[in-house]
Amino acid sequence: MLPLITLHPLYTYPALDRHAYLNTSGIGLIPEEHIQASRDFNDDLLLNGSLAFEKWRAEDYPRIRTKASEFIGCKESELAFLPNFSFGLIAILPIIQVHKKVLLYRDDYPSLRDPFVLGDYEVSWVESPDGFFIDTEEIKGKLLKEDIQLFVISHVQYLSGFCIAVDELGAFCQENGITFVVDTTQSLGRTELNFERSGIDILISSNYKWMNSGFGSGVLCIRQKFLEENPAKVAGYGSYTMENGDFFYEPSILSYEGGHLNCSGLNMLDASLSLKKEIGAQKIIQKGDDLLEYLILQLASIDYPILGDNSLENRAGIVCIPGNSDQFEELRKANIQVTFRNGHFRIGPHFYNKLKDIDTLINSLRKKTN
Repeated sequence: MLPLITLHPLYTYPALDRHAYLNTSGIGLIPEEHIQASRDFNDDLLLNGSLAFEKWRAEDYPRIRTKASEFIGCKESELAFLPNFSFGLIAILPIIQVHKKVLLYRDDYPSLRDPFVLGDYEVSWVESPDGFFIDTEEIKGKLLKEDIQLFVISHVQYLSGFCIAVDELGAFCQENGITFVVDTTQSLGRTELNFERSGIDILISSNYKWMNSGFGSGVLCIRQKFLEENPAKVAGYGSYTMENGDFFYEPSILSYEGGHLNCSGLNMLDASLSLKKEIGAQKIIQKGDDLLEYLILQLASIDYPILGDNSLENRAGIVCIPGNSDQFEELRKANIQVTFRNGHFRIGPHFYNKLKDIDTLINSLRKKTN
């Protein structure tokens, strides 16, 4: 494990002074300086009304689109801003409904899974034998054997932290003409991901977790070729031009930017993208992996089991351990923040955490195991 260093000396996270905050897999912390980016826009809106929005649209919006595209590794013509993941999935359903057979992971996030279960789809399932591992070869086999043309899955599983081999599966789907839709809400900002290289056809994400950008913003990326072959069947503010007082519609990725955007929320995304570039994506990933490795080692030292094996293979951001409601209440009283789901504590440290945050958790758990 590399020496653990502080990567954010110029930024302040007040919550870290009050809590051992290990819950970025729930909600990512926003530094005080990025909150100011949101305040600045709202102050301008307070004083200047519509002029504030017009200025933001002309100056800030293009810059944020460029930065987000570069961060995700897509063309600007492939990226739209969303209010959240669920909005994006519902919006793209009309262009993927040509495929009536879909492969899903049984324990995936409900808002990703259920639109297909509730809709007019023939659903096939991939299962996990232990609640953690998802077999890539089983996925490939099912897609081919059952002649499935639509595969929808989360990059990182919210209940376990299992990270699929997205580039491998993307290449397989591209080779076999299978539409590949991926939810990156639990991975964007925490894993190595390049849209162009990945083979993903449609990427959708909310930004309130590892992107540390608060609520009300998300991203949608649709591969250019797929977008051209499957034109949008919705209309958004940016997909219209005005000539002689009349609106003219042209389908594009901007068809998915419904209505006016959350300017103050996207300003926080802008600030977060700048911070991640300043630190370096690889350093953020390495810091997170070092924290996870330390956490796993410390849990092993007190004989506390984890979901999955004691390695970082196929794991990103999250470690889950068994727990109960009484223990969870004790953690809360000790100012330790994790998520309690499905009989497990979900622990998600990020680049702003320190070893002492994990030590605080381990000391509390040690009391329950003695």
